[in-house]
Amino acid sequence: MVRDVFHISGALVRNARGRLIGVLLNQHAPLVRGQARSLDVLLRPSHIAVKWGEI
Repeated sequence: MVRDVFHISGALVRNARGRLIGVLLNQHAPLVRGQARSLDVLLRPSHIAVKWGEI
Protein backbone atom coordinates (compact mmCIF):
# COMPACT_ATOMS: atom_id res chain seq x y z
CA MET A 1 0.00 0.00 0.00
CA VAL A 2 2.78 2.50 0.79
CA ARG A 3 4.30 2.14 -2.67
CA ASP A 4 0.87 2.63 -4.27
CA VAL A 5 0.17 5.77 -2.24
CA PHE A 6 3.45 7.38 -3.24
CA HIS A 7 2.66 6.77 -6.93
CA ILE A 8 -0.58 8.80 -6.82
CA SER A 9 -0.11 12.51 -7.47
CA GLY A 10 -1.94 14.90 -5.22
CA ALA A 11 -1.73 17.81 -2.87
CA LEU A 12 -1.67 18.43 0.87
CA VAL A 13 -4.15 20.97 2.21
CA ARG A 14 -3.13 23.08 5.20
CA ASN A 15 -5.04 25.65 7.22
CA ALA A 16 -3.81 29.19 8.01
CA ARG A 17 -1.79 27.87 10.95
CA GLY A 18 0.00 25.31 8.79
CA ARG A 19 -1.84 22.27 10.21
CA LEU A 20 -2.56 19.48 7.74
CA ILE A 21 -6.33 19.30 7.24
CA GLY A 22 -6.67 17.36 4.01
CA VAL A 23 -5.18 15.22 1.28
CA LEU A 24 -6.35 15.64 -2.31
CA LEU A 25 -5.56 12.73 -4.65
CA ASN A 26 -5.59 12.71 -8.46
CA GLN A 27 -8.92 11.22 -9.53
CA HIS A 28 -7.38 9.74 -12.70
CA ALA A 29 -4.96 7.46 -10.83
CA PRO A 30 -5.98 3.80 -11.32
CA LEU A 31 -6.13 2.81 -7.63
CA VAL A 32 -7.28 6.12 -6.15
CA ARG A 33 -10.72 5.06 -4.91
CA GLY A 34 -9.49 2.13 -2.85
CA GLN A 35 -6.46 4.03 -1.59
CA ALA A 36 -8.58 7.05 -0.65
CA ARG A 37 -10.91 4.88 1.43
CA SER A 38 -7.98 3.24 3.21
CA LEU A 39 -6.27 6.56 3.89
CA ASP A 40 -9.55 8.03 5.13
CA VAL A 41 -9.89 5.26 7.71
CA LEU A 42 -6.29 5.82 8.86
CA LEU A 43 -6.43 9.63 8.95
CA ARG A 44 -10.00 10.27 10.16
CA PRO A 45 -9.06 10.07 13.88
CA SER A 46 -6.59 12.92 13.22
CA HIS A 47 -9.35 15.00 11.54
CA ILE A 48 -7.62 14.92 8.15
CA ALA A 49 -9.97 14.70 5.16
CA VAL A 50 -9.09 12.52 2.18
CA LYS A 51 -10.66 13.32 -1.19
CA TRP A 52 -9.99 12.74 -4.86
CA GLY A 53 -10.54 15.20 -7.70
CA GLU A 54 -8.89 17.34 -10.37
CA ILE A 55 -5.31 18.27 -9.59
